Amino acid sequence: MPGYRAVTWYAMVAPPQMPAAVADKINRDVVEILGRPDVAEKVRGIQMNPATKSRAEAASFFAEETELWGKVIKQANIPPQ
Repeated sequence: MPGYRAVTWYAMVAPPQMPAAVADKINRDVVEILGRPDVAEKVRGIQMNPATKSRAEAASFFAEETELWGKVIKQANIPPQ
């Protein structure tokens, strides 16, 4: 179908009250770990692609996914469960 896209993704998130400095440190550490060749190889070995995004990029991605799938849910008239 033209324009159709569906991906499964996983993310590490924290409570909104977490201090930005702590969230930034966790993000840097996770990005560094996922960038290690041995870790990246293991992640790819389970058919996943490690995506190392900044907190701002992740927030933008979440917003895009929410908008996209919100439209799909409304158009399909899917009720909340």
